[in-house]
Amino acid sequence: MADDMFFTADGKTLRKGRRVTKRTPVKRPATFWRADDNGRLHQGLIRDLNSYGLLLESGRGLPVGTVIQVELKREGYFAGPLSSVKGKVVRVVDTGRGTWQMGVQLILARPEPASKPIRIEQKKSTLPKRKPTRMYSLDIVLGMEE
Repeated sequence: MADDMFFTADGKTLRKGRRVTKRTPVKRPATFWRADDNGRLHQGLIRDLNSYGLLLESGRGLPVGTVIQVELKREGYFAGPLSSVKGKVVRVVDTGRGTWQMGVQLILARPEPASKPIRIEQKKSTLPKRKPTRMYSLDIVLGMEE
């Protein structure tokens, strides 16, 4: 499959493909589910990932636009979750081997904006004010003179 070639918005740079960052190939087991499926779990294998999405291969394909929760597992095991991310299925391909590959775009949670900053008033010290200090320096040379 040939990659698309296109110019960036400023018209100065030619880019190959639509990817913003490179994919990292992995073989990590994962469990995924969708909210409207009554918490029914499905197992799959993450084939590659980057900071924007992942490629999930499973025996079941979900419709494009489905919001899912993906739980990454330890390498080689379907136990002990490492992390959990929320994503949206953006691409589904039948591999012809009885599995489906789903491109999942990550939905990143944005941090809540802080309200007003809290100002803590400092109490004035009850200690007596010190006099300014003076600094003295002393140069010493060690060694033998001939």
